[in-house]
Amino acid sequence: VVMESQQPPEIRLIGELFQTYILAEIDGMFVAVDKHAAHERILYEELKAQNDHPMERQLLLSPIRLTLSREEYGCVLDHLEQIQHMGFLAENFGDSSILIREIPLVLDQHNCQEVFEDLINNICQNKKDITPKVLDDLYHSMACKAAIKANDHNTPEELYQLLQRV
Repeated sequence: VVMESQQPPEIRLIGELFQTYILAEIDGMFVAVDKHAAHERILYEELKAQNDHPMERQLLLSPIRLTLSREEYGCVLDHLEQIQHMGFLAENFGDSSILIREIPLVLDQHNCQEVFEDLINNICQNKKDITPKVLDDLYHSMACKAAIKANDHNTPEELYQLLQRV
């Protein structure tokens, strides 16, 4: 039996509507894609696929210093290994403060603090291990914050690449 290789779809980028929707022709059909929702879903699936491995990290040029409540501070120190598995390299800075030196590769410095705070809240609420549901919620949060947003300026090349990934 000879299997035919599946041809990639023919994609023609038409444009962007309201800096939110990508308009395209794919295999002769008109398609409108919400760029944030599409990118968020792609990132979520990538994060979920990495579940068994520590997330790839990027080093920050300037670490982020956070002052936490006593409870949060204790949770962070007790769960540094889990936090590292989620892509953050945090270290004790004393006096209820921590330094974040590395963040997940999918995040940028502007939204990483909010994601880190979500992670800490989940760890503090679930004291022991992070359950699959909590982990799933964290992946959704990270994907949402890392995804391109409506009103972001994207080049035609970036939009086309996103369509290819979808």
